[in-house]
This record gives sequence, structure tokens and C-alpha cells, in this order.
Amino acid sequence: MKIATQYVQEFRSLRNKIQRTVPISKTQKKESLPEDPIELLIIGVLMEYTTLTDAKSILKRLRDEMTDYNELRVTSLTEFEELLKSKLKDPVGFGRAVTKTLNAIMDEFDTLDLSILDGLSKSDVKKHFENIKNVSLHSIPFFLMMRFDINTMPLTEKMFEFLVKCNALPKDIDLASAKAFIERQLRASELKNFYWQLRKASEMPISRFKAKPRKTAKKKVAKKVAKKATKTKKKKS
Repeated sequence: MKIATQYVQEFRSLRNKIQRTVPISKTQKKESLPEDPIELLIIGVLMEYTTLTDAKSILKRLRDEMTDYNELRVTSLTEFEELLKSKLKDPVGFGRAVTKTLNAIMDEFDTLDLSILDGLSKSDVKKHFENIKNVSLHSIPFFLMMRFDINTMPLTEKMFEFLVKCNALPKDIDLASAKAFIERQLRASELKNFYWQLRKASEMPISRFKAKPRKTAKKKVAKKVAKKATKTKKKKS
């Protein structure tokens, strides 16, 4: 999707506001992410539905309840609802997303042990995941960014909606086009920090970031005329 050039400036302006409001020192979470690659991927799915802190707590719950992650892959939606209804607003949505993602991984690699990727180049890792279709635009990009430093931009629906509401993206854009647009606007070295900052900003009141409507030329002229008339009236009196 072609995006009008006006949104490039709007996006840059919003990014500057986010950087001023959300210092990266308060948002960088890499050191607290799981070392196990499949757990990192599951965290990526969970973070579409909750915070990183709660995602880690839920992952621990799943680890305690399941024999292994292959069992998680074939868990029914009813079981997810019973197990996580007190932890997530949408346990069924998460269950559907995580089983879909894990099944896609199994189809591609014939295993859930993603440590087999650690000896590959970034380009080879990326090629493998390009074969995986119809999963979210957050979980796998999140995994690739955090595990392999691959240049990609994970986006949740909440982050995406935040950008649209702040007028940094057109209202008719889809999430995939938004992801590609952001990747074009930022240097590779900036993507990871911006991800954490945008995620945090999307949880804050939008009024802190949304640009105020610009005054039109007609309004500016009318204001000047009214001000001049007031001055003239005061002199006469």
C-alpha cells in the first residue's frame, strides 16, 4: 500500500514525542527475556494479549501445567479458557494464536527445538520464517528481533491502533503495510529501542501524544482581524 508523504512527517513527529516521553532506559527488557528460543516465541504470542511481566508469569503457569510445549501445541481452546481465564482477558484468542504458531513451527522444522537455528546466518534464519504464513505480525518478528537481531518491527493490534489514532498512519492502512512503513522510516539500529518505546507509549493516555489540530489560514486571518478590531475599539474608547 502506498502511503502519502504527509504521514512520513507525522510519524517522525510522533516518534520524537515518544522518545521524549518514554526514555529507553525504562523500557529496554532484553535482559529479562527467556533464553530458551521456543519460550521466547511463546512470550511473543503472549505479549499480544498482556504485558511482559504478566506474560512471564503465564509462561511459568503453562510450564508447570504441561508435560512439554508439544502438549501446549495440541491443547484445546476449552483447556486454555479454563487454565488462563483468571490471567488473560482473551484466553481463547491466545490459545488459538499459540497453537497456530507452534503448529506452523512444527510444519517448518519438524521440531519445536529452535536452538537448531543458532548456527545459521541471519539471512538463512529469515528465509525459514518467510515460509511460515498466516501467523501474527508480532510473535515471529518479536522472536527474530530479540533472538537474532534481525531487522524487523513487531506490531500488536494495540500498537497499530495507537499509531493510527495519533494520525501517524492513514486510517485505511492494514497492519502488514504499517509494519513495512515503520521499517522504512527507521535505521536497523533504531528498531529494537523504538519497539519498546512504542509499546510503552501505546499503554499511556493518547492525549499525551496526539497532535493538536493545526489552525487553518482562514482561522489565523480571522483571529488577527478580531485582535486588530479590539485594539481599535480600545483606542476610540
